[in-house]
Amino acid sequence: MAAGGWSSLPADLHKEISGRLSSDAGLLHIHQVCSHWRASTSLPAAFREFRPWVLVGRAGRSGLIPIGDYSLRLPRRGAQRMGVGAPPAGFPYCCGVSRGWLALVDDARSPTRLVLWEPLSNTEIALPCPSPLTQVFLSDDPLISSNWIAIATQLKGLNGQTTLLRLRRPGYADWTMMYE
Repeated sequence: MAAGGWSSLPADLHKEISGRLSSDAGLLHIHQVCSHWRASTSLPAAFREFRPWVLVGRAGRSGLIPIGDYSLRLPRRGAQRMGVGAPPAGFPYCCGVSRGWLALVDDARSPTRLVLWEPLSNTEIALPCPSPLTQVFLSDDPLISSNWIAIATQLKGLNGQTTLLRLRRPGYADWTMMYE
């Protein structure tokens, strides 16, 4: 093997090895090794295999799940638990799982920062954080489509009688109110 180590493995050999993997965990882990290995596999096909994530955990009082209290599981083969890379530092709460992405915030009650995180590629997309925030959904996968939209829900009123919807497109500076 060349001085570059595992990352210098020839692409054709890598494709042959990854083609022989029979478990979801093996395919997921081979995709997490490095950018060279990710590039050697068919990205859209690999992503379809692992979507959507199933988030298993206990919800706190605020309804947001502390990052340390959940595990990611694949929807196939008995919801097998998957080990993925560490989530972005400073974002201990999850407020949505959509299209394979996790919406993470810095605080359960009064979040000030929001990031979308895709565990398979470890990609992060920082977004302005509307507060208070209840849940975030995506219209499409940001890694596959440039026309994706993030949708955030907020509860209004003392007892959350009304749900506010906010919409954000890539390149826009802030959220647009859709329903009040």
